[in-house]
Amino acid sequence: MMLLSRFSLASSLLALAAAQNVHEKLSFNPNYAGIQHHGNKIDNWISSGSDHELEIYRDRVVITPQGAGNKRGIIWTEGTSPSQYFTVDFWFRANGPEHGTGNLQLWYVKDLPKNPQDASIYSVGTFDGLVLVIDQYQGGSLRAFLNDGTVNYKQHHGIDGLYFAHCDFHYRNLGRWSSISVKATPEIFEVGIDGRICFTYDRIHLTAGNHFGVSSSTGENPDSFEISSFRVSEVESHEAPDFSHHGESLPPTGEHEHVEHHHYDDSNFVSDAPHDAAAADFVSTGDQFADLHNRLQAIQHQINILFNEFSAQNKMLEERIHGIPFIARHIQEVEHVAKTARDTIQELHGDKTIKELQQSLREVHEDLRRAHDTLNVLPHHVTGSKYFN
Repeated sequence: MMLLSRFSLASSLLALAAAQNVHEKLSFNPNYAGIQHHGNKIDNWISSGSDHELEIYRDRVVITPQGAGNKRGIIWTEGTSPSQYFTVDFWFRANGPEHGTGNLQLWYVKDLPKNPQDASIYSVGTFDGLVLVIDQYQGGSLRAFLNDGTVNYKQHHGIDGLYFAHCDFHYRNLGRWSSISVKATPEIFEVGIDGRICFTYDRIHLTAGNHFGVSSSTGENPDSFEISSFRVSEVESHEAPDFSHHGESLPPTGEHEHVEHHHYDDSNFVSDAPHDAAAADFVSTGDQFADLHNRLQAIQHQINILFNEFSAQNKMLEERIHGIPFIARHIQEVEHVAKTARDTIQELHGDKTIKELQQSLREVHEDLRRAHDTLNVLPHHVTGSKYFN
């Protein structure tokens, strides 16, 4: 366990070092690229409002203001991401009246909507890439949408059912900044909120050459959405897998995560070890040195094997730990369905008709089916897209 902890610490330090490679032209905050007062402009970014100018200060950008409703604003990068592997960290806050409305979107797409009126998941039409939506859906949540340009969201009648992942997120009037993180690596795609994992997948892979953007839109009773920082860091990968087989058929997907199991093989420990021999067999200094050299080399090989095995086991452990929040959330959903079933049964009195009983059982069955779908199935437009491998 001590060795695993040390390997985990080393992995964390390497990840932290890689994350420091910030793309300054895709980022802004007081340390990277900065927010400039002159010209009401953010260096290397473009901003636009529906019928208002975005308020740009030294320490924040107000995309949609308080007070005036039905506003839409967007900022996006002039440049594109040179790599498909990166981390994004951005900080925002939302303030408004008790029943304020509005949403915030984080975009990573080929072509961003230049018209602020189209910079919403409900009015964008087609897009190619990823959108994270933060709004009051189901009391407050973060939802993730993927599209490869084949689905027209503006014409779709069930947009709220197109997200492939989500988690609860109570973000309004917190009195502090909230942080959103996105990590896209060869091994994992992960989104986090305030340092905790929202969701994670191992078969979703984005593409390079996309723009980053942030937009918000409000209703009659508006929230104000502000951003204080947006940072994009490169994730270096020396052994990136080949995902060029987008057109090939894919195996069925019954689970969100696939964990690669590493099997321990002790045959390596005897393959190159020198044979034992009596000391009298080594009559010369050269023979003695050669034997010592061979044995030291064999020891070094076994140390390397041990290190690789510990690293593999540590990676498997970390992947399993990352999956724990998913399991906990799914258990809660199943428990909720079970409680609903118990409550329904308790409410069934002897004077209810058979028809009422059958209807109640059908509703419970539908709840169970939805819970099962949540546990096992991604939307078809995601599993059938180029982003799913």
